Amino acid sequence: MKQSVTVKDYGAIGNQTNDTKAFQKMFAEEREIYVPRGIYHIDETIRVYENTSVVMENGAVIRWRGRANRCVFLNGEYGNTEISGYSGDGNIYFQGGTIDLGEIPSGATGYGPIACGWAHAENIHMENVTFTGGYNNHFVDMTAVRRSSYINCVFKDMTITGGNVYEALQIDMSTNSAFPHFGATDNKPSYDCVVDRCTFRNVAIGVGSHASRVVDGKQIMYNAIRITNCAFYNMNDHGIRLDSYEGAYIEGNYIDGTGQHGIYVIGGKGNFIGANYINNIKEHGICLVDKGIGGTSYPAATSIVHGSRIFNCGRSAVRIVRGKGIDVTQVKAINSGEDGLSATDSDMIRFMNCDVKNASTTGNGRFNGVRLSGVSGGQLSGLDVSNKGHSTNYANGIQVTSTSHNINTFENRIDKGSSGRVNIAINNGNRVDGETYLTELLNVSGVGQTIRLNDDINNYTSIIVGSGIVSRKETTHSIARGFYNNGFRRGDDVINVETANGRIIMDVISPTELRIVRADHPVRVIIGKR
Repeated sequence: MKQSVTVKDYGAIGNQTNDTKAFQKMFAEEREIYVPRGIYHIDETIRVYENTSVVMENGAVIRWRGRANRCVFLNGEYGNTEISGYSGDGNIYFQGGTIDLGEIPSGATGYGPIACGWAHAENIHMENVTFTGGYNNHFVDMTAVRRSSYINCVFKDMTITGGNVYEALQIDMSTNSAFPHFGATDNKPSYDCVVDRCTFRNVAIGVGSHASRVVDGKQIMYNAIRITNCAFYNMNDHGIRLDSYEGAYIEGNYIDGTGQHGIYVIGGKGNFIGANYINNIKEHGICLVDKGIGGTSYPAATSIVHGSRIFNCGRSAVRIVRGKGIDVTQVKAINSGEDGLSATDSDMIRFMNCDVKNASTTGNGRFNGVRLSGVSGGQLSGLDVSNKGHSTNYANGIQVTSTSHNINTFENRIDKGSSGRVNIAINNGNRVDGETYLTELLNVSGVGQTIRLNDDINNYTSIIVGSGIVSRKETTHSIARGFYNNGFRRGDDVINVETANGRIIMDVISPTELRIVRADHPVRVIIGKR
């Protein structure tokens, strides 16, 4: 549909000639911009003012022919540092068309051009816009913007020659290093952003952030970011990179082919990552790690990873390092090069109702189906772990190292690996199917000898006494209950159980200490059962 006034009415030709002046004049004078079909060459930045609506016809292409590290569209004046907060030119709407940043110049290694630089504003919306070409930068650099949306846009084919972090759609905060074009460096983050039904292809990182700050002792977060129903193909680095996000909602995305992680979460809290399909990943499918700022570690915390299908990862399907309060539920992890699910140096980690198939594909017995190391407090339950029918096998279906504490493991279906079914450290309060090893393996039988427990016996409704001589095949496990409903009582309760051909009797002399009264066979282990 032809509009009453178009850029051609301002002198634009649209046949690959330089139409910069026509665009600049129309954007300065009009607030409803219509761009007919054609290829328009632009070599200087076009200033976009508040309350501007831009509709580009199908086949309308704006092609950059200007300097590197400059914006095609910018909602401020270069060098103006007076605009702060969210007070700049906003209420900007783009629909349709293509912004082409052109080919990389021969030998170029620095920053390339940017399609759109939005800063210190509110209400920026782009729909059905295609971004293509360029090198070593972002298509959209959005800094200190509240309320924005990118719907059904395409970001594709940016050449990457350098080692910096380049999100095709960058959600950023106002620092000089992040956004040098204009505005105050007042550390204001972008927030309340929707990215829906967009496609990212052949770029470094699809969408996200890589900058964060601590101001007056408080970490600045990107809040209320929703990335949903998007497709990511052939990423140089990550599909999605969440650095210091709070309350993000990442669901229904398709990620196929990345040079690093599928979804990379750095610090932040309260994020939901659900029902994503992730395939052909060089490193981890979903990776959650802490954020280090000024020597302080800010963990990835209180987040949920749910319902994702993760296939063919070079390392782990889900990897957590220095996380806190993270639940991983109903994840299907298939064909992982290392551990299928893994957490290290973290607190309160729960892997629940997940399927792990064909872990440790990089070598027979090198890794495990599920592994916890240095984890304090957690749960492994409802897991289905198997490598049946595959050429390589994991070492153990589940491994919980001796550096992990208070891990509750129950109701799992685990196939045996090359080293065993499960390998769970038996001290430190770790429980298997409600059972906690209260001692390490023992060989104690002398009357009057004491046995130290690593937890209060009153925390358990019963205990299992393992006894006997293995070489004679005279081992037994016998259950003893406390006399009282709330457990065992010092001085009142006596543990009296059968052995292979005799008895073991022990006094409870303290909540963490037993004394042998009689032992016809050696005591080998004490297990608490809740």
